[in-house]
Amino acid sequence: MKNLSILILTVSTLLVFSACDHQVLNQQPEDETTEEQLWTDAALMEAYVNNTYSGVGHGYTSISISSGVDETKHVHGWEDQQVRMSNLTPDDLGFWEGFWRDFQWDELYSQIRNINIFLANIDESTVDQATKARLKGEVLIFESILLSPAY
Repeated sequence: MKNLSILILTVSTLLVFSACDHQVLNQQPEDETTEEQLWTDAALMEAYVNNTYSGVGHGYTSISISSGVDETKHVHGWEDQQVRMSNLTPDDLGFWEGFWRDFQWDELYSQIRNINIFLANIDESTVDQATKARLKGEVLIFESILLSPAY
């Protein structure tokens, strides 16, 4: 009886593992795009460039950078007191760590990396020349903004 149950377990295990379709694991996810697809589809390239817009600040926020010194006083009290009163600690950097994308280096360098990837691949793209020129112009403007000393 014991041998029969071991035999049945072994046979059923072999049947289960031999019935697996290994191609299920090798499929491209439908919510992801390959690089080959990106550089051959104008709409995907435009979405890639549009994503770069989020990395360039809009130039206006409720707190101005001058509130970090004695030039202006921000009246809402959104953590600029620590900056103005020189009470900054590594644990509490005031509005420098929350409100200012200009000082979030990981975000800025991520955008610069995306721009460099785009510029490295745009010339080999199979989309029409007018679309290439327009998208390349937009990305070059982003590059000049992100790499400017004033930013």
